[in-house]
Amino acid sequence: MMKTLVYWALFLCVALSAQATVARILYYNPQQTAPSSIYMYVENQLLGEVNAALDFGDDLDLDTSGEAIEIVFSPTQIAEGATLASGLPTVTVNQDWEKCLIVVVEAAGNERLPVEAYAVNADTHFFGESDFLFINRSPNRLLGTFGETQIEVGAEDLHVVRMAQHRGEFLDVKIDYIRPDDDDKRRWMIQQGWRVLPDRRTVLICYAPAGRTSMKYFAVQIKDL
Repeated sequence: MMKTLVYWALFLCVALSAQATVARILYYNPQQTAPSSIYMYVENQLLGEVNAALDFGDDLDLDTSGEAIEIVFSPTQIAEGATLASGLPTVTVNQDWEKCLIVVVEAAGNERLPVEAYAVNADTHFFGESDFLFINRSPNRLLGTFGETQIEVGAEDLHVVRMAQHRGEFLDVKIDYIRPDDDDKRRWMIQQGWRVLPDRRTVLICYAPAGRTSMKYFAVQIKDL
């Protein structure tokens, strides 16, 4: 009887320690220097293919039984049993995230695959329904208001704006950008009205297109995550 109890106690401990993180992935706007499809690997095992899109893909279960899971992105598939080349872009997902968003964007500097990836905790306490996530990929600082909520996002930084208290409301959004060493001059980036939908997470990718100093942004909403 005691052996049976010990067995079930150990079984439950293993079952509770092993969990799967539900992830969704967006591969946004690759240019000619990056392929339109890339491949995800975990420990040299193919996890799946990601195609360029303007929306997040389907749910993907990540096995996070260890402390973290490292995803490696490759421009091509490798033969079964082969090892990935060194220096490929990677992103790490924490094992205690129940939900995760991964955003892959083009980035110069990596000759093997010119992309970089962001992994974002999408658990309710960090980035939940009705919230807005700003991904600032520029050297500029973002500054403005979302309704009466003040927004400031540093260069090359992420920032979550918690908006649960404004669910269903239609708010004015005014966000400027400030270039470094430009005497704090504010330049217009966003000026429009947005509704805070109660069943959506909203991601905004803010960036300066190659060869330009002005800012652009792309907004995408996620439902049922």
